[in-house]
Amino acid sequence: MATVLAKNIVPPLIPGTPAGIEIYSVTGEQPHYHEGFLEIIYCLKGPAIIRSSYEDIALAEGDVFSCDQYDIHRLSSDNDNLFASFYFDLNDPVFKNPGLPDIFFVCERYVLKKEQQDRLQDLKHILLTMLYFYCFPHEKVSNADTFRNLSVNVVEHMLSHFHFFDYCAKTAHQELSPTDAKGRFERLLIHANRHYDEKLTLKKFSEMEHLNSNYLSHFFQKTSFFSFSGFMGFVRIYHSERLLLTTNDNIADIAYAVGFSHPKFYYKRFKAFYKRTPLQYKKAYEKLAAAAAPNVYYTPIEIRSELEHYISYYFATLHLPEFWNVPSLPFRNVPPQSY
Repeated sequence: MATVLAKNIVPPLIPGTPAGIEIYSVTGEQPHYHEGFLEIIYCLKGPAIIRSSYEDIALAEGDVFSCDQYDIHRLSSDNDNLFASFYFDLNDPVFKNPGLPDIFFVCERYVLKKEQQDRLQDLKHILLTMLYFYCFPHEKVSNADTFRNLSVNVVEHMLSHFHFFDYCAKTAHQELSPTDAKGRFERLLIHANRHYDEKLTLKKFSEMEHLNSNYLSHFFQKTSFFSFSGFMGFVRIYHSERLLLTTNDNIADIAYAVGFSHPKFYYKRFKAFYKRTPLQYKKAYEKLAAAAAPNVYYTPIEIRSELEHYISYYFATLHLPEFWNVPSLPFRNVPPQSY
């Protein structure tokens, strides 16, 4: 029987929509992921720590954190805390993009470029609007239409401003417009995520894009942190994490299952990305899973007054840039209980 250290959890959706919202507090939740979904975690009250893959990242009030469909993650906190998770079913036809589940997103303030900070405020604006209508439905507003429209708005915003390409592209391509470069990178990323277990070569990718292999190699080096082999290693390691934490397969079998030609190459890549061996990584998650405690979930009615307080204060401070437009700190939000 497989030792499941990380669970695939299908989030509840608002009926007739591609979106779901959960409001909760954490102690130390079970490591998990949401296949087919984008999750955006909003820290309403903190601080807390999120473990995402191999990193422990501090979250403060007002921070948001995105999790792609196979991002294994876990929230923990020793403090009074409150979170809202927003889930988006990326396979829903309302999004009109069948490649969405295989795209990576990054919207964490501590890694964003300066020009993205205002876009982060816009994203939070949309999310808190969703939370408002979730907690305070209006008889004159269609619940289903509202959440469908806002969901499309969120996903389009993520694609436009928090795409993995926007995070990792190092330099502009003089021969390509930013839109064309991003589109090419997205096609390559989707193909890699769908076929990582196959023998993928630079030549195959070049043929897919109708390009010279040397040109495409140069493209990878300019639009990511990796060479082509490094890019494929990153994608394969990403998918191997799920096998490590949800099966009892031995590490050699996992290496072959995700497309490595030999386990020694898997070990090398894994340690380079995750700073530990696959076995050390699995043992660390065994401890986290053993110490897991269930979250405390709230209905909108139970938590309505606190959320109303938070949402009202957030929108009020939008008109006072000194609350969030601070040069030395990309984002700052005042805890709702502090005034």
